[in-house]
Amino acid sequence: MPPLPFRPPAQMVLAADARLTDTPPDDDHVWALHAAWGERDALALVTTYGLRVQSMALFPFVVREGQPRWAAPAFARLPQVHDLAPAYARLTCEPFPDLALHCEYWVAHPNAVIGRLTLENRAAAPRTGTLGLAAVLRPFTDAEHGMAPQERHAVHVLQGEAGGLQPVVFLTGGAEAVLSPFPSLTVDFDLPVEGRRRLTWVQTALADAEAGFELARKLAARPWPPFLARLALLENQHPRLESTPPARTWAFLRARQTAQSLLARLPGLPRPFLLTARSPDHGSPADPLALNRAASVLEAYHLAVSAFLPTNPQPVQGWVAAFLARQEADGFIPWRPAQPESHRLASPLLVELAYRAYAHDPAGLAGLYRPLHRFIEAWYARGDANRDGFPEWSHPLQMGLADLPGFAPWRRDSVGADLAQAESPALYALLYRALGRLETLAEAAGETPPPDLRTRRRRLRQAVAAMWDAHRRAPLYRDYETHERPPHLTLGKHRGPGTLAIAETFPLPSRVVVHLFPEGGQVVPATVTLRGSDARGKPLEETLSGGRIRWHEGRGVAVSRGVFRHLATVTVEGEKLRSRSRFVVLTPDYTTPDISLLLPFWAEMLEDDAAQAVRRALVSAREYGRPYGAPLSPRGGQKAAPWRRAVHMPWNLFAVEGLLAHGFVAEAAHLLESLAAAAQGALAAQGTFAETYHADTGEGMGGRDVLGGLLPVGLWLRTAGIVPVNPHRVRFTWPTPFEEEMRVSFWGWHIRRSPGRTLITTPDGETRTLTTPEPCEVEIAP
Repeated sequence: MPPLPFRPPAQMVLAADARLTDTPPDDDHVWALHAAWGERDALALVTTYGLRVQSMALFPFVVREGQPRWAAPAFARLPQVHDLAPAYARLTCEPFPDLALHCEYWVAHPNAVIGRLTLENRAAAPRTGTLGLAAVLRPFTDAEHGMAPQERHAVHVLQGEAGGLQPVVFLTGGAEAVLSPFPSLTVDFDLPVEGRRRLTWVQTALADAEAGFELARKLAARPWPPFLARLALLENQHPRLESTPPARTWAFLRARQTAQSLLARLPGLPRPFLLTARSPDHGSPADPLALNRAASVLEAYHLAVSAFLPTNPQPVQGWVAAFLARQEADGFIPWRPAQPESHRLASPLLVELAYRAYAHDPAGLAGLYRPLHRFIEAWYARGDANRDGFPEWSHPLQMGLADLPGFAPWRRDSVGADLAQAESPALYALLYRALGRLETLAEAAGETPPPDLRTRRRRLRQAVAAMWDAHRRAPLYRDYETHERPPHLTLGKHRGPGTLAIAETFPLPSRVVVHLFPEGGQVVPATVTLRGSDARGKPLEETLSGGRIRWHEGRGVAVSRGVFRHLATVTVEGEKLRSRSRFVVLTPDYTTPDISLLLPFWAEMLEDDAAQAVRRALVSAREYGRPYGAPLSPRGGQKAAPWRRAVHMPWNLFAVEGLLAHGFVAEAAHLLESLAAAAQGALAAQGTFAETYHADTGEGMGGRDVLGGLLPVGLWLRTAGIVPVNPHRVRFTWPTPFEEEMRVSFWGWHIRRSPGRTLITTPDGETRTLTTPEPCEVEIAP
């Protein structure tokens, strides 16, 4: 890999690698390496030990002729990244001209980090000076103290106390400890021409300083070559992509490294699983969201396709095993395996995830059929509220899109209808694909697929066809009981508590939504009573109160369970409702499009003309074809709220896969380029990936370095027509649609692919050149 610039505000997360060591979620010290940090703009490795302290920062510095250099912007040559893995980084910089400083970082233990500092004299004359490592600890309370010089067993160290920890910093080479201008360990150097000096340092943070010192001495003696050799073998299983612009290569590398760093060992799960985020503020006993950060099926699928499949399926198989380990007797699997008490079913996407994880493992495929068949049966038993053969989502979070435009009561500009009362084309698409995969799995297991698999698939396809809206170029939601899509209406507004006369007969039977706005935005006890008649003309009265009213940011949302054909009156009562309170009466909004409605396109269940319509929607600048990716919803004009314009990477991944499945390769490449532009913009602006990105401006939104915001690097291979089959065979399916040359390495293969020419170096050293666009395979002897 060519060296990549590491300039402010660039940063990278380093954490213990679950492939090599334990990573307990409640005692996992995660670090961030910053190109410039704090008042001193230092090249700093920083943590908070899971918010136990304000910060702990380690940074190197060099002093020559009385001039100290620790601020990377002041270096003669800015840092460059040479290698990056979940727990390892290697950088080079020049604090002074022709005096190179090589920095290596290795998080070898959940509570410790090792580093190597190597000075290299590239000048034509000897160099003298001082090499130091500073450690600045900032506790939360005055009763604690930062780092200070100490002597342990005749060795100078730095030691502090904060957050129930006693950090210790140790440096080899007979280091001296100083306190000013900051706590440091220093070693003088005298380098001849082309001379080198290497020092090893260790930082530990345990509850006992003596135990930390002993761990530091033990880790300082660990040999690096075996670790680096093993790491190289592991990294060889993950494609490494390079592109002509360094910013694109950096985005590829950061996405690859961040994806791998999200693996962790969670209690009760057989193999390392995924966390949705892993940052310096995580990983302490006080981290109440550790298990909530365990990934859902959608998040696992996104990461599997983005960074693991098809070259490294073993970790993905472990994720599938984690879900199946939580399966109940009736087939139920919780949506997050770290939350087995959850009442929400995992997404049917689990079947597709499992199928792809074991695609090249016939024995593994055979063993999947029965548990996954029971799982889909659970969807029809537990997930189908009215037993009509068409299941429903129970909550937007189960689906993986919390901010569905028509079903997000926590968003003030959403109607906030109940998703559990709607038929979702996205769910039907996932079930359709899952049922098809079950037929394949049954054959792999030597069993006869039950006839209801095909019957259900046919009914789902018919339902999606009936939900198709040609104007919006997508199938739309509809009511789960009536199978109708009544129009979205605002029926009336009322100030203060009281009764609002509606007297509205709906063209189609409809549910009713009431928005409550108490004076001052306070949550107050309230009762909503709806009176009217049902579809048969029989009187219908419904009272909503307590948990039936969902409160968010000063607004209460109540949704009827009953379906009204005629609504006569709406009464809102409550002792604490004042005269300036108000309420609004509406019907659900089933017509606002969102990106989940394109999932039938991914599942290949649309007719050709409908698939072409979705393609046009994905490239149209007025719909999903925005500069930085496909937004959550294309409607709303320039005044649309930012959350509606959010680009969600997992759902864009589905769009790319759908385009590829239908042969729209150029369109898939264009969408990937848009996503890369968004990711590169966030890395340049804030040094990290964002959780989502604004489709029109590219601005990063939400959390940082969150799983759902990672660039789907793996799709670049597939879109470029590169399909790794096994370590001895690679398939080339179509000419690359990307204009710039792409360099890819995995399994010992090295591929340079550009329009009209592909140069291949196989693991056995043979070089081959492809110049024809026809599909072909390159194979070497096992």
